[in-house]
Amino acid sequence: MLRGLAPVRTWSTGFEVWPFVGRLRRVPAQWRPGEAEVASVLDVRVAELADPASAGEQDMEFAEQIRHRVPVRRVGGHTVWGLTLRILEPVLPLALAGEYAV
Repeated sequence: MLRGLAPVRTWSTGFEVWPFVGRLRRVPAQWRPGEAEVASVLDVRVAELADPASAGEQDMEFAEQIRHRVPVRRVGGHTVWGLTLRILEPVLPLALAGEYAV
């Protein structure tokens, strides 16, 4: 682990998530996420995720047909948004600046 980040609260459940930044010495040939907790693994370069061209907004529909326009990042055919994006946004410029280099 390189560094703990500030906790982030989910909007839908109120859960508090305590994210950490780490560095893998070797990326596994195949990710094996816990099926009960992880829908999919997105393996993407920081520069691609931080690219201003990946940023945008998208209309999302929530419970009871409530629609909100939310910030997103589109990379590799995937849309990153919500809590994941709120955790990543402050990390991206620091990672690009080499703050997390080992």
